[in-house]
Amino acid sequence: MDAQLVSQQPAPHYGTLEADDDGVQAKPMPIAAIIPSILCFPLTLLSSWTIVDAKTEVIALQCGKLVNEIKTPGCAFIPCWGRTVFAVSTAQISMSLPNVRVADYEGNPVVISAVVQFTVDDPKKAVLDIEDYQLFVKLQAATVLRQVVAQYPFQCADETRSLRGNMQNVSRQLADTLNTLIAVAGCIVHAFRIDELSYANEVAAVMLRKQAATATVAARKLIVESAVDIAVDAAEQLSHHGTTLSADQQADMIINLMSVICSGKDVVPTLTMRTS
Repeated sequence: MDAQLVSQQPAPHYGTLEADDDGVQAKPMPIAAIIPSILCFPLTLLSSWTIVDAKTEVIALQCGKLVNEIKTPGCAFIPCWGRTVFAVSTAQISMSLPNVRVADYEGNPVVISAVVQFTVDDPKKAVLDIEDYQLFVKLQAATVLRQVVAQYPFQCADETRSLRGNMQNVSRQLADTLNTLIAVAGCIVHAFRIDELSYANEVAAVMLRKQAATATVAARKLIVESAVDIAVDAAEQLSHHGTTLSADQQADMIINLMSVICSGKDVVPTLTMRTS
């Protein structure tokens, strides 16, 4: 049974790979590598084995020419003469982009950190078309982060249009944009998440005061609108129960209710003493 299992594993083929869409095609082993392999066959036999780990693909070049692409984990035979071997991991890679300074839609400086998760889908492109695919992905991710974040304000009244209130859609846009740029490197982005988001130090204090003022104004507006509704409802209920108030009495009641509800401090009631 062991012999049968071994026979089912594909053996390395040199010069038999088909051309891909990008035009990269495996070439036959160069004569400069064949001759020493034959003349020094014992040394070649002992020195030409390469271990292929799980979740790893090996791209083999012989005298600068692509001769093999090995995807099956195990021990592969690649003649050592003029050999260059690139092992590319196909496992998921996490890449951090810490403290990237970006200007948001309103021009405010923002410090943002993000995490990119991607895999190498085409190791041949990653090795032959890009000098350093991980550095390439990192630089493209930083560029995309600046471009996308510049389309949104840090915070606004409509939270669905801001960075803080719309992180899920922003992350999806980041991943889609980055995917189109790194396809040339044979990589696929699975997630592009914003990790930290804050104003830059030079404007943080001012922007925090602005946010506090905006929140205070919104809260006061809500209190005033509610106080008006309460005062009007009180006057209508008194009238409904048969209590008739003059215009001056209604005005006094509304003013008193508005003062009590809208005041930020405890209100001390004042009684008017009337003498006949």
